[in-house]
Amino acid sequence: MEKPLTIQQIANVTGLSVHTLRYYEKMGLLEGVARNEHGYRQYSEADLSWIDFLLCLRDLGMTISEMKYYSDLRSQGASTLNPRRQLLEAHHEKVTTQIKALEQNLHKIKEKIILYKRLEEEAGKQADKKSGVGRLSITLTVKKITPEELYEKMKNQEQVTLLDVRAEEKYNDYHIEGATVESRNINKTEIFDLVEKGESSIAALPKEKEIIVTCTTGNSAAKCAAVLSERQYKVVVLEGGITAWKNYIASK
Repeated sequence: MEKPLTIQQIANVTGLSVHTLRYYEKMGLLEGVARNEHGYRQYSEADLSWIDFLLCLRDLGMTISEMKYYSDLRSQGASTLNPRRQLLEAHHEKVTTQIKALEQNLHKIKEKIILYKRLEEEAGKQADKKSGVGRLSITLTVKKITPEELYEKMKNQEQVTLLDVRAEEKYNDYHIEGATVESRNINKTEIFDLVEKGESSIAALPKEKEIIVTCTTGNSAAKCAAVLSERQYKVVVLEGGITAWKNYIASK
């Protein structure tokens, strides 16, 4: 630097305001700034380098009090090299930990962005379907089976795969059982959330067999069957659900 810089020039170079530079000096962060015969501050190249390092510490989250402590140590000369190093090492470790946490959180955000893009694509595909009815049209075309027809299958010893989409406690309280019945319980919310959460919850369902989907009254089963039908599962809905099944069994 050929000649000393004024406080305004330092402000322009560093991006700090004149007020902040004066505050730093008042706090003891900037010591020994020379003044000319008129009392105006004149900053040297060493002053500018020190201000640059202070900004580095500030941008890395060091507090004013910590910066002041470091500055006080610095002003004491070589005898404080060890505590200065220890202070910077501690802050370095702190910042490194923060960076790792930020990277983890950025990864989570990136995953969300990827998810939303996939959801947008799914929504676009639904919107492109004929008449704009999307999944509803599929729901209306899903085949149904009556309690009587299911009973006959079981009576004739036919192998039956049942998917009950009610809550686990309701399933455990009562579900359709039989010697040839393979009964599975997957909560309807897991099926509705396949796009967002992935298809691991339905991975064990057979695609080569007919799956009879049931719930309490049949409404949720129809929606779940529509979702599974889109994924090439062979599904039918128990008409009237568990309620209709109980009524039919009670009438026999």
